[in-house]
Amino acid sequence: MRLEAEFIPMRLRYSSFYRIFNREEWSKLRDEISSKSSGRCQICGETEGIMNLDAAWSYDDEKHIQKLEGLVLLCEMCHYSKHLGIANTLADKGMLDYNKLIEHFCKVNNCSREEFEENKTNALETWEKRSQHKWKRDIEKCQIWKKNGELMKTIQRKKI
Repeated sequence: MRLEAEFIPMRLRYSSFYRIFNREEWSKLRDEISSKSSGRCQICGETEGIMNLDAAWSYDDEKHIQKLEGLVLLCEMCHYSKHLGIANTLADKGMLDYNKLIEHFCKVNNCSREEFEENKTNALETWEKRSQHKWKRDIEKCQIWKKNGELMKTIQRKKI
């Protein structure tokens, strides 16, 4: 699947990566990623509407290390499809049409609603397992920092 639901482990949930940057630094990163992707969502190719910069993580479930793989530009629906916890909260408040989100997920992945539900269930099961552990973060080897020494220094000064 090109687009998959992801729930951030509970102990990492409120330490979002973007919070270590000031607004100017985050905007600089967003502009750089947006330029590289020609303003297109890096999952579905959408160019219209709100675009979000999102951290892409991998997880070592044995050593309990969350590793930053890079930053991606996502359209609003891909972003919410990836972060279903946020999507559920917004849908409950009437701020997001959850059915449109499911339609988007299914269109991007060329899958059925049942496959969406299966992906969501698997993501929740993984979240439950990962949430039982304390995690460390590894941001050192992310490719974006090799070109941007100033931002790397910023990250090294701040703890996440």
